[in-house]
Amino acid sequence: SLACRSGRVLDELNISGLFLKELPPQVKLVRFSRIKAGNNLFEEIPSHLSTITRLQSLDFRHNRIVSIPNNLLSLTCLKGINLSDNCIRDLPGFVMTLNNITTLNLSMNHISSFNVPPECFQNLESLRLSHNAISSIHVQCCTKLLLLDCSHNPIKESSRMSIPYCLVALLIDNVQLSSFPIGLDAATSLTELSWAGSGLERVYGK
Repeated sequence: SLACRSGRVLDELNISGLFLKELPPQVKLVRFSRIKAGNNLFEEIPSHLSTITRLQSLDFRHNRIVSIPNNLLSLTCLKGINLSDNCIRDLPGFVMTLNNITTLNLSMNHISSFNVPPECFQNLESLRLSHNAISSIHVQCCTKLLLLDCSHNPIKESSRMSIPYCLVALLIDNVQLSSFPIGLDAATSLTELSWAGSGLERVYGK
């Protein structure tokens, strides 16, 4: 059970694996910088969280969330978002304007494209998009991106994928590309390239 005084400040709130559909009333009395709410039954990100302006990490992995609300714009301290293994199909444009975000995990959803316009995701360092329905991904404008995981997606042409020069790790396992994505030749800091089960493995081997 939760027993909280109004205005109490915690570093982390962990309510994972409790089969919750909404936040317990007591939680609304607390201010915290990190929330772990994975393995529950949430269908949406609770609107109350938009009032917790000190929130830095939002983890709602393995729920039933279908969309990302625009009230996240008020979370100016937010640096990490994990919404993997949910039911998200569309990524609203405002998400890419969250320039304080450094880590974003949207793996195991139903997203069909991920194209970042200029001056967006300016501090993003880690992006995980595996096991979606992505056929087009362009992240060359993410000039601080170090890790990109887009494995297990139906990207079939190299023209449908572009990466930034700063990339250190690229995971494209089970992506049926037969040639390298745009920008790979300029990624001189790349130290990890994984293409198991991909079209590139058939062309170039393991």
